[in-house]
Amino acid sequence: MRTQGNELIYELNAEAVIDMVQKNGLAYIHGSGCAILKDGTWLQPEQWNIWLAHLEEMEQCE
Repeated sequence: MRTQGNELIYELNAEAVIDMVQKNGLAYIHGSGCAILKDGTWLQPEQWNIWLAHLEEMEQCE
């Protein structure tokens, strides 16, 4: 986590993003490109892309 002005900015590493999606599941993709998980967590498009890259990697291993 880091701050920018008075605003807190949370940075999630790949492992944290993958864990969150696995535990909570996807509810829907917002029109802004953000992924909303079933627990109400919003992932930015670049964080959601981490999950998509993980899925692609898993498919290649099969």
